[in-house]
Amino acid sequence: MEVIMNIDKGVIHSLDRDLQSMILSEKPLNFNTSKDVEPFIAKLAKAFQSSPTASKAKLNSGSPFLSLIGTPINFIEETQKLAKQWFDHHIATMTVESSNLLFAMVDMGDFVSLAMFEVLSKNGYIKITQNEHGLENALVHNQAILPATFASVKNAFMVNLTTGETLVKFQDIRYRELLETILDCEIIANSKTSFQVVDTLVGTISEVREDSHFENIVKAKQVITDNVDFFDEIEPKQILKEVFDTFSEEEERLIDATFEQEHVQDMINLKMVNRTQAAKKHRIVTESGIEIILPLDILDISDVVNISTDINGQVSIELKDIGKIL
Repeated sequence: MEVIMNIDKGVIHSLDRDLQSMILSEKPLNFNTSKDVEPFIAKLAKAFQSSPTASKAKLNSGSPFLSLIGTPINFIEETQKLAKQWFDHHIATMTVESSNLLFAMVDMGDFVSLAMFEVLSKNGYIKITQNEHGLENALVHNQAILPATFASVKNAFMVNLTTGETLVKFQDIRYRELLETILDCEIIANSKTSFQVVDTLVGTISEVREDSHFENIVKAKQVITDNVDFFDEIEPKQILKEVFDTFSEEEERLIDATFEQEHVQDMINLKMVNRTQAAKKHRIVTESGIEIILPLDILDISDVVNISTDINGQVSIELKDIGKIL
């Protein structure tokens, strides 16, 4: 049964690149006069919960968000503080660009979440203007097209104000660290990131063993494509076992240390990873500039590709029974 989602409150705080300053809204959005905003927020919140780019986070014992759980909050005051921290980071790191932080109280029926979505002004719904219709430094509708998908959101978080369960999205390591600082949390690797860590370990272990890097990487990816119709999840370490069977003590230590460092803790969602190009395709790039893309979800690579290395270390790739060249 689909959960009915309501947006109780919303507000937009903005940072203007031209003015090099932030404008923090004093009042929440009026959904009666801004009728497009409420369904837009609901669309983002719904997509956030199922997005492969979303990661779980665990609030630390000192997180200020723990004090918000189960208690009424001053929505404008709390979001202003969060926006100021976020924009101060932009200004301090000289990465100022016109940006909107859209905050909302999202009612899921059994619980309410506080959500934040960062939308750049080039895709934004609200922006800062100067001397337009008698308004200076005011927030107005910019008549721009709203982002079509959650993919347009660069950074985001959503905190369940009943349980403390938290979701985050970040565009790069800088914003991961910023979210961890503001939320005071530990971000857990999502399925996509966990598989990337596994992929890196496959390459490292293959190199140490002097095994075929190509064959082992393909094996790891085919664990995903071969099992997606039969299982929902798989342990990250199980993928490595499918590739290498057993590990030395040194390899075990490497795997455990890497998982701990990269926060790989959860099972990998096979269907979610299988939707990514990284799992379904493998790209071979040679020193001579040749690129070959292999569709792992369609073909058994061992049937169509043969890679050999001569005594001088030169590699030859033979493609077999691949059909006509279109």
